[in-house]
Amino acid sequence: MTTAAPSTALATIQPAFTDAERLALAGFLAGYRGLTREAYALDLRQFTGWCRARLPSCEYASQQG
Repeated sequence: MTTAAPSTALATIQPAFTDAERLALAGFLAGYRGLTREAYALDLRQFTGWCRARLPSCEYASQQG
């Protein structure tokens, strides 16, 4: 049986969106109210999670634009 030594290394997380992209998404959501806004916000959160799970491919796609 092996034991793992505790680590003090910090993992860095790259943001899924740039500041400009976050501003655009906030502007998009600002155009909606109620359940529609909540549904779109959920969709965007799920997309962000999906993108983080596949960061190399999403990072490449965002650099192409």
